[in-house]
Amino acid sequence: MANIDLFVVDDEEIHNLIVDFVEKKLDETLYPGDERKIFLEVMQGFFTSFLIKLNELFNQRFAQYAKGKILDAHGENENCERLTATKSHTTMRFSLNSELGFNVVVPKGTRVTADNEKYFETDEVAVIYAGSTYVDINAYAVEGGSAYNGFTEGQINKLVDKVEYIATVSNTETTVGGDNGEPYPEIDGGVGDANYYERIRLSKSAKSTAGAETLYEYYAKSADASISDVFVASDNAAGTINLTVCCKDGAIPTEEILNKVLEACNSKEVRPLGDKVEVSGIAQASYDIELIYYTSEDEESDTITAVEGVGGAIERYNAWQSAEIGRAINPDRLRAEILKSDTKTVGADYVEITKPVYTVLGAGKVAKWSGKMTVTHKTTAPEGGK
Repeated sequence: MANIDLFVVDDEEIHNLIVDFVEKKLDETLYPGDERKIFLEVMQGFFTSFLIKLNELFNQRFAQYAKGKILDAHGENENCERLTATKSHTTMRFSLNSELGFNVVVPKGTRVTADNEKYFETDEVAVIYAGSTYVDINAYAVEGGSAYNGFTEGQINKLVDKVEYIATVSNTETTVGGDNGEPYPEIDGGVGDANYYERIRLSKSAKSTAGAETLYEYYAKSADASISDVFVASDNAAGTINLTVCCKDGAIPTEEILNKVLEACNSKEVRPLGDKVEVSGIAQASYDIELIYYTSEDEESDTITAVEGVGGAIERYNAWQSAEIGRAINPDRLRAEILKSDTKTVGADYVEITKPVYTVLGAGKVAKWSGKMTVTHKTTAPEGGK
């Protein structure tokens, strides 16, 4: 649906309105080069910008066009709050050089780091008892966000806040669970707003007590910010509701996330008495990428960046492909991302895609790139080309 324009913004129409108005008031014609007409042409630009801004503000009245704090207000009207960033977590092992004859206390909030930029802190007081050499403590990132995920075992090994007698510290498992939530547009360009609006739209179903499909979808998506899609199926005869959960980038949800979804959707305020709710993680259908694309020599560098670089065509395709449960593996979408278009001047002139091939997926599956990719670029057209 296109934006609703309260005012029609047409440069020529605005120009004519301003000039005609002033010429009538002065009772004379303003010719090109007249400093008064030059001033009016400057004012035309101001009025055009002003009307565009008014249209934008007018559209903020509708949730589908609202942004940032204004969208928060729409969500508040539906009792649907924006999901905040969640913190990554791990288990930290604090160790002594040898056994001691007394207890060593590790205070709550003791900070550790891997890179002196991202910090984790313990969430409880822990004690290394006399005769022991270590204690394992839960630790969370000091702030939310996916950037804290992926520190592998032993990588977080620097103690920031010194604790007497502690000799070494290290994480015993990879950091997980961090998510950006639904950030404001200035942070992620509008993805968070788009996800938040979708939940606001679904939240209207939360007023139903009939066990609507969108009701379960709303509560499931609201259980954790890392959830990207939920497929709801019902076995009417058995009275069973099956929820299949998919996390961002086609990731399989952890048991912790599945339990959050079950708790949210199995609440007596949500689930009708006749329903039995079951929750499971998505199954992944992997695909490889194998292709050759062609570009001219003078555009080679820009095209490689546009196709293979960060945020490029291949990365955008992988994100699109894994964003929705049951979405068919579609090489034509990859082709469209790579090729030039009217709105994208940088791109390939021609592309030959061997993999992936078009594949229809079942409702319980999501497409996920396997990590295998063979991409070749050439600056000569394929045989018969120009």
